[in-house]
Amino acid sequence: MSNDHFRFKQFSVFQSSCAMKVGFDACLLGSWAPSPPNATRMLDIGTGTGVLALMLAQRFPSATLTAIDIDPDSVRQATENVALSPFRSRISVLHSAFDLFARSAIRSGTLFQAIVSNPPYFQPSSQSLVDPDSRRATARHDSDGLLRQIFTLTPRLLTPDGILSLILPAELQSHALTLASNLNLISCVSVFTSPRRPSPKRVLLSFSLTPSSPSFSRLDVRDADGSFSSAYSQLLSPFYLHLL
Repeated sequence: MSNDHFRFKQFSVFQSSCAMKVGFDACLLGSWAPSPPNATRMLDIGTGTGVLALMLAQRFPSATLTAIDIDPDSVRQATENVALSPFRSRISVLHSAFDLFARSAIRSGTLFQAIVSNPPYFQPSSQSLVDPDSRRATARHDSDGLLRQIFTLTPRLLTPDGILSLILPAELQSHALTLASNLNLISCVSVFTSPRRPSPKRVLLSFSLTPSSPSFSRLDVRDADGSFSSAYSQLLSPFYLHLL
């Protein structure tokens, strides 16, 4: 990866104009997020570079995707990345805050079979320092309550079989489950950077409108010897040119 772009097997993501660059969280979510069979409409909330929408377009060839972001420079960059990709006819990038987009979609009766988000997750009351770069702060800090908005509004945006998927720091799992009172947990994957770590770093969560018995599992990114685990390699191998 160079500083200005990240090359995947089927597309490239340029990122010089984006506050948040291509990272571990988006790539992991993009390779994992579940969807109903033959989904035709998906939504990416806070698309940034567009990498998550591009990964989903590769995985689900029957789907059209709407990717939204509040940052105009990210929207321009994502639009350019989509235009250069083989999935350009199936992805639309829009400049919009999520709550405004959601209320418009609700009024028009627009529903999605899969909704994904790698949301800003640093809580304003946490010990983390707010980034002095305002665009990067918007991308990293949940100062506008986006996570709460996602759990409040997505139940009205999902089809009956639709699935909401997110990636969050593991310490926010309980908070997210509390906010998701109108949804049902389907799957929870605790992501450990190494089997030697005592606690997970991230958690992958998926929800639906239909009650079900959730599955709980563990994903180790690396084995004890430091090499990528077979499970992680299998997830990312359709996208990454190299797993070092």
